[in-house]
Amino acid sequence: TDFEKAFVAHIRSSGINAEYGYRLREGLRRAYQKQWYQRRVRGGVVTEYSQMVTELCSGPCLAIEVVGEHKSFREFVGPADPEIARHLRPTTLRAQFGKDKIFNSVHCTDLPEDVGLETEYFFRILSQ
Repeated sequence: TDFEKAFVAHIRSSGINAEYGYRLREGLRRAYQKQWYQRRVRGGVVTEYSQMVTELCSGPCLAIEVVGEHKSFREFVGPADPEIARHLRPTTLRAQFGKDKIFNSVHCTDLPEDVGLETEYFFRILSQ
């Protein structure tokens, strides 16, 4: 889609190495979102859990593996709320492509220790 092309172009224009991408099938997206977001709900991190799962399963979902330092990509993603991102970090992905906290355009793990787990899940397990 045009949105996906613009989104990936924005990542690449930043100098971030986006190595691989593919579309997730509906059932896999729902399973993934429930599994990962459920972990955050238990910790009280994501209070909008059900709305986020619905949104993330409502349309195309492009999985992109970013190679490099997690912290620099996390900073490029920007604050979870795109409205805040537009004020504080206007060139971030969420500032440029997000609509609101639910439709924020991108998931990027906030926990560095989860990077390996999510990479394995998306690009070794779900892609098969």
